[in-house]
Amino acid sequence: MPRAVLAAAWWAAAALAFLAAATSPLGSATELALGAGATSLGLAALAMGGALLAAGTPARRLGWIRSELPAGVLAGLVLGMLAVSQVAEWTIAWAGYQDVGNLAEFRRQLAGVSGPPLLLALLGLAVLPGFGEELALRGWIQRGLELRWGAARAVFASSLLFGLLHGEPVHAAGAFLLGLYLGAVVTLSGSIRPAILCHVTNNAVATLGVALGRESAAGAVVLLGFVAGPWALRRLWLRQQAARAPLGRTPEPPAGAGPPPPPA
Repeated sequence: MPRAVLAAAWWAAAALAFLAAATSPLGSATELALGAGATSLGLAALAMGGALLAAGTPARRLGWIRSELPAGVLAGLVLGMLAVSQVAEWTIAWAGYQDVGNLAEFRRQLAGVSGPPLLLALLGLAVLPGFGEELALRGWIQRGLELRWGAARAVFASSLLFGLLHGEPVHAAGAFLLGLYLGAVVTLSGSIRPAILCHVTNNAVATLGVALGRESAAGAVVLLGFVAGPWALRRLWLRQQAARAPLGRTPEPPAGAGPPPPPA
């Protein structure tokens, strides 16, 4: 079957998912999760359709490739994401907008939720958005723009779209900041898988925090994230620079590393 036909089928599926999301009521945590999940599935289908029209395999076009990152670096990236998210939350609260817009509705509907509705909320508000939004915003759009605009402008543009996707200004501003972080993770790692891990973990922590009445992360965790996140990003940058080093030239080792071994 021609790839254009497959792409059209994926886009038709995306249109149906977006229609389901637009017509879904939002009066409870379950309905909120179903609407968000439908939107995420639509974004994933949109990205798949676009990737089918590009050269190469859809997986490589979207960045669905192994990152080969050590567990410590992945943990640092996740902690950095949690720290950025919590500071954005504190900033919104400090500005007096904590009880305004989508975020306030999110808290109202999820407060005290448990059992199967909580599991559905985790699926619809954490797992599916982590995959769908990363496939579309970072995998399809950002990686495509990098080829034309360069990494910095591509990350900014995809983060701006990520913010606009979240609707009203308060939520959009926080999403924009998180998008910059996730965009850097994708650019430096060359894969969307670490960003998906960060995104799913952050949304799951937020969902569980609201449902269990423990929204604020410990200050020590935030402090650790602001150390671990930059450290992990720097490790990614050093790895990227080593991969770009001209053939036959040994890249400079990280600070604190010993001298390179003598040639054989």
